[in-house]
Amino acid sequence: MKPDASAPTPADLSAARAAADGFLHAVMTGDEAAARVLLMTRDGESLDFKTMHESTAGYELGPAKADGAQVVIIAIVRAAPGKEAPPALPLVLARENEAWKVDMGASITKMLGVNLEDLVKQMAQGLGDVMVTGMQAVAEGLSSLSKGDGQAPAEAPRPKAKEKPKAAKKRGKK
Repeated sequence: MKPDASAPTPADLSAARAAADGFLHAVMTGDEAAARVLLMTRDGESLDFKTMHESTAGYELGPAKADGAQVVIIAIVRAAPGKEAPPALPLVLARENEAWKVDMGASITKMLGVNLEDLVKQMAQGLGDVMVTGMQAVAEGLSSLSKGDGQAPAEAPRPKAKEKPKAAKKRGKK
């Protein structure tokens, strides 16, 4: 059986681990420019670097493991005092222009077990379906009004005003 030409070699695993280490070190030390060089982003993706930097006190990297053409490295992130960090972050690294870079979108998808882009699309579709159903109901209601006698619906009867309680008869002493 021939090895997969796109599968990472031991040298690739080492280079990917170095990229992950460089990325997390840049985050921890506040070097956004260095972190962004090691980060793969797609249109529409953003990264809250400031929050990542402020919440990261340290990290440890597990071994680099091939996952198809990608490399996955589990990072144990230590949170800064008073901050929160994920207990274990699977960093997904992929090749971009021959360099290994952290694919943050794929990393978050792997961590959550859900593709966020697909989830947002499904939520938008569901919201759109609900809006269409609601607008159809409004259109049907308006249509039924116009098919009537052309008159606006009669005003609903007003509730009767409450009568004032009759004064109780005074009983005097006799």
